Amino acid sequence: MVRHWARSFRLVNVYGPTEATVCTSLCVCDPDTWTEPLVGREVPGVTYFVVDEKMRPVGNGEAGELCISGRCLARAATATT
Repeated sequence: MVRHWARSFRLVNVYGPTEATVCTSLCVCDPDTWTEPLVGREVPGVTYFVVDEKMRPVGNGEAGELCISGRCLARAATATT
């Protein structure tokens, strides 16, 4: 379906987790090569880091946890009693 619509329109897949107030990355869907959803490239002002369980950066293609930094993230709330 993505390939079908991408032939007629500029179709963009966007990604943004709940803690981001807007999408944090995007990827233009190419009608000839699209096979699966991709996270895409960060939007300006956002940086992605993939880290291991000890918060160390992992190499390209290695599994890890995605960490996002930038002004679009929600601020942490602190509980008061």
